[in-house]
Amino acid sequence: MLGYWAFLLAATLARRVPLRASYGLARLVGLLTYYAWPGGRRRCVQNMRHVTGGDEAAARRYARASFANYLVYLVDFFRLMTLTRAELDARISTADWETIAGQRRGHGVVAMTMHYGIWDLGATMLALRGMPVSAIADRFPNRRINDFVIGSRQHVGMHIIPADRMGPGLLRALRHDDAVAVLVDIPAAETGIEVTFFGDPIRVPDGP
Repeated sequence: MLGYWAFLLAATLARRVPLRASYGLARLVGLLTYYAWPGGRRRCVQNMRHVTGGDEAAARRYARASFANYLVYLVDFFRLMTLTRAELDARISTADWETIAGQRRGHGVVAMTMHYGIWDLGATMLALRGMPVSAIADRFPNRRINDFVIGSRQHVGMHIIPADRMGPGLLRALRHDDAVAVLVDIPAAETGIEVTFFGDPIRVPDGP
């Protein structure tokens, strides 16, 4: 229950506080979280060592930035879910939109992106421009947080396909000529394929 109210408070502040102040507060909270969460800090630094080639100082610097940037991402996510078409067009330029729209020929299109930055943005841009969008998304363990996030995505026009049972929904979306939004690099626990990422093996889903 406490987690839900903290999530709701963060969403409310992100949407109502001026953007620059929201970003500054988010970075501060991210840095505080970095120092207050030993397990998360240790795992993040360990991951960043792959990126830095073993440079410990750089790995810690990147890890701190990663914590701060993730909180900035949350600000963007919360604000994105109340974005209007006019605000979208004023803030974001889309190159060659006609080509993107023209790819729909009765059998749908698949839009894939990395699990990086504000990954909801692409699907939101498609939805606010009138293209039917079905986005594959994980469920949150907290039901109320899950309902909040799913509801926010539906507010901008997305249809959500749960990642744990996406087969039939994915096929229906393509038959209905939807744009299907997929993240290509969410790790798979036991299935998928092994790829090399920053010099080391990691498993990713084999579908995308």
